[in-house]
Amino acid sequence: MHRITPEHRDLFIGGRWVATSSNECIEVLLPDTGSNAMADFLLPSVLDVDDTVDIAHLACHGEPWTSMTSRERATLAERLLATFDRHRDRWAMCTEVVIDASEPDMQDPYARVPGATRNEREAMAKPGATAGVVVIIASTDTPAVTLVTEIAMALADGSAVIVNLPADATRTGRLIGELVLEANIPAGGVSVLSASRPVSRYLATHPDVVSVVVAADMMSPHAVAA
Repeated sequence: MHRITPEHRDLFIGGRWVATSSNECIEVLLPDTGSNAMADFLLPSVLDVDDTVDIAHLACHGEPWTSMTSRERATLAERLLATFDRHRDRWAMCTEVVIDASEPDMQDPYARVPGATRNEREAMAKPGATAGVVVIIASTDTPAVTLVTEIAMALADGSAVIVNLPADATRTGRLIGELVLEANIPAGGVSVLSASRPVSRYLATHPDVVSVVVAADMMSPHAVAA
């Protein structure tokens, strides 16, 4: 058994890659490397959580977010989903996420809402309305399509999103960040924190977080905020 340095260690916050404010790390076994290698993953602190929530709060209550119509926000969501569809092969190479090849292309962020048409959802989302900061909790068992669709839905509803991943899911965090940048989502619209359970619980209970979406099996050993 040997030790390796993770390829991706930065956090994606406010539309850019930033280092954690803490030197705390966890030791993780990486069986998918083929050699049972160990790696130390740097962990974000509660200070990183506060910074991320502040940035997300400012993003969804400032420009250009508050000036966008529901149609413009839906277009952002559609662009995110279309970008994901173009890069499914890259996501399939990441062993941290689940790719279901049978899933249809997701061009419509409203397609998975039972009983709601696009027009009905857009009528609910008034122009200029914002839903606030939403945390999406995911695990390594969360299908990639489910995760990206949840992000797109929150964006379409006018929210800024913080994706909460397990501490060792840094490659998934990198994929999400690259996806957001390529889709040209406004800065602060989507951030990613791969965090320990205590820090994840702090994020989920933060007073400026208006909603927590669980896109994970919380009984899974890979869940973050159980």
